Amino acid sequence: MARCVLCRKAVDDDSDIHLLAGQAVHYPCLASLERELRRAEERLYEVRARQKRLQGKCRLWSWLAPFSRVLEGRYRLWRERLGLVAGETAAREEALSVLRCRLGAVYDLYPVRPPDWEAREAALRAAKAERCSRCGAGGYLYLNHVVPLSRGGDNRMANLELLCVGCYQKERAARRYPDDFFDEDLHHFDLDLAKEVGLIHFALVHGRRLEFWYKKPSQTKYRRRTIRPMEFTVFPHRMGGGRTFCILGYCELRRAERNFALKRMRSLRVR
Repeated sequence: MARCVLCRKAVDDDSDIHLLAGQAVHYPCLASLERELRRAEERLYEVRARQKRLQGKCRLWSWLAPFSRVLEGRYRLWRERLGLVAGETAAREEALSVLRCRLGAVYDLYPVRPPDWEAREAALRAAKAERCSRCGAGGYLYLNHVVPLSRGGDNRMANLELLCVGCYQKERAARRYPDDFFDEDLHHFDLDLAKEVGLIHFALVHGRRLEFWYKKPSQTKYRRRTIRPMEFTVFPHRMGGGRTFCILGYCELRRAERNFALKRMRSLRVR
């Protein structure tokens, strides 16, 4: 049974978030950490504003201090207060950094683009000096996964790159199944399939096989299948809206590559 990456307690399959690589997180734990992060950001903003006001007072008293000992004493007093607030600011920044690291570790394994996607893009833009990671061109840049989530990648910074328009178009054209349902946000992701996605992603990353019971629309009984997963695929419905999420893999029964719809799987497990 999967355990929450934050509190290490067992998760409920129906009401919690199943992450990539077979991990999971409780909704309450994640929401609590996100609230704590927002409060820490607000407290840091307040203490920085107080520090800025004190810096202004110190500059003023530094001009007046040479004229008398009384004024010099007031200047030292403001300097001491500024030192205390500066120490509080450093402590708040360190606490905020710890919270961001904890939350970032969860977002690294999000089954879709994480909520801090824009912050990751900004950090990578600063590191790459607004240049394409492949050809070095400037201009409009896309944030892209080096190894797509559909093939076992994740949202860690080491797996992200900036691509110019030309490189991005080549990357998308090279994919056999360019319609990647992982590119959506969590509100549009089919959470009913999140557990299966997490297990399949774990198998992709670690080179493991998958075993499950499967029934085609034309069949009346489930049959056991064992596959070597290759990548996630998406097929739009021929009539009406919607799409079917599948896993492409080498089927040991048919001895060929086959697509299997996640919604038609039962008793999925990693071997």
